[in-house]
Amino acid sequence: MQTMELTIKDKVYSFRAGIGFMTKANKTQFMVNEGIRVDVGLQLMVGGIMDGDVLALRDALVLMADGNPKATESIINGYLEDESTDIDALFEQVIDFFKTSNCTKKTVHKLEEEKAKRDAKNQ
Repeated sequence: MQTMELTIKDKVYSFRAGIGFMTKANKTQFMVNEGIRVDVGLQLMVGGIMDGDVLALRDALVLMADGNPKATESIINGYLEDESTDIDALFEQVIDFFKTSNCTKKTVHKLEEEKAKRDAKNQ
C-alpha cells in the first residue's frame, strides 16, 4: 500500500489512505435516505479538501496518520498553523495522494466529474 510522507519539525511521518482510513472517514458523517443510514463522510471530507477546507484537510491527515512516530492531532494542527507550511501545496499533495490510492481514487474521480458538470452549468 502506498504511503504519503510529510516532514514536520525534522521528523518524517507516514500517512495511508487505506480501508481503515475510509471506514473511519465514512463514519464521521451520514445522511438518511428513505429510512436507511448512508455513511458519506469520505465524500464530504474529500469534497471539502477539494474546496480548500483546512479542517477537512486536518481531519483527513489525523485519520490517515500511520506508523512510528505517528502524527498526532496536535502535531498536525501545529503544522497547518505554521506560516512556513505551504498550505496550497499540501492540499494538492493530499488530493494527488487520494487520486493514486486504490481506496480513494474512485471517490476523487466522481467528485471531480460532479464539480466539472456544475462548473459547466454555471458558465
